[in-house]
Amino acid sequence: MTVAEQTNGGARVLLIEDNKDVRKLFTIILERAGMRVTSLADGREAMNLLDEGDLPEVVVMDRMLPGLPGDLILNRMRAHARWADIPIVIVSALRRRFDISELLRAGANAYLQKPVDTRELVATVKTAIDGGASRRQMATESLESAIPRAPAREAVSAVGQSRSADLIDP
Repeated sequence: MTVAEQTNGGARVLLIEDNKDVRKLFTIILERAGMRVTSLADGREAMNLLDEGDLPEVVVMDRMLPGLPGDLILNRMRAHARWADIPIVIVSALRRRFDISELLRAGANAYLQKPVDTRELVATVKTAIDGGASRRQMATESLESAIPRAPAREAVSAVGQSRSADLIDP
């Protein structure tokens, strides 16, 4: 248990990261931002901690974890009523568009790609905690920043229809 966990202030963060150096760095960064961090290296240990009942205000985790991978933790948390509303921020080295979009569609609130800018990590975690954006908004923003894409046909069609309607209505 860290010093920050023993104090009463700050949001509770569950950090799940198997790389010891990254886990230590993220813990220091988040604690300096005023958060209380419980850090674990194993996905199964994290699920056991959640089962015990002291729920965090946000989970920050890697996708590739020993014991139980992050995507399975995400699926279990979203399927369990008690954990479904806990924001989840994925921080991973994944670069494949499909993998990232699947994590966001499965219910991750945000995705940050390693190496991550520490200010972006803190800002994303605070946004998730504060509820500054809905889960869907955060996922959409994260997806849009991670995956550049062309405008959808429907959006182009809708814009064309609204312009036509403007010409018809006086």
